[in-house]
Amino acid sequence: SSCGALEDLTLALVVEKLEAAPHHGALCVAACGIFEQAVERAVMLASQAQAALELVDVGALRVVAAALRRHAHSDTVATAALPVLAALCRWQPQAALLLTGYHAIAPVIDVLRRGLARSKVRVVLAACDLLHAIATSQAMIPPTALAAMPLDAEEAAPLLLRAAASGGATTDALDP
Repeated sequence: SSCGALEDLTLALVVEKLEAAPHHGALCVAACGIFEQAVERAVMLASQAQAALELVDVGALRVVAAALRRHAHSDTVATAALPVLAALCRWQPQAALLLTGYHAIAPVIDVLRRGLARSKVRVVLAACDLLHAIATSQAMIPPTALAAMPLDAEEAAPLLLRAAASGGATTDALDP
């Protein structure tokens, strides 16, 4: 399987594999797991920021954003991609601006809208986490870059309020 040997590759090679097979949803899910682990296994805050910077530098943000756009209809890919994007935005605030250039904000809003409509709690939580990370990053962006703000609060706020009001359904809804 093309997904099996990813753990043995460098992050840059994982990015290359994902670029070479953009339609392969299972490969995307496996790659996202590796990218997320790269940030999570860093023990100290500076290490997590450095791991996120390395992922942005090797193109992980770009390929995961592209995968989210391509596979936005897939709850499985969304729940794998959204946490990676959130971690990168959380640890490297400029990643939020890059997501705009990668046209990844609208798919996140669409994924959240679809998750709410279908009561997909994992999808809703992952989308809300990413939107929170983007909004936090935006708060750190200098006012000179306001035109490049990735998140339109007027579009996102009603969906986030709906997600909060839904109270996250029951734990049974978290089961696949």
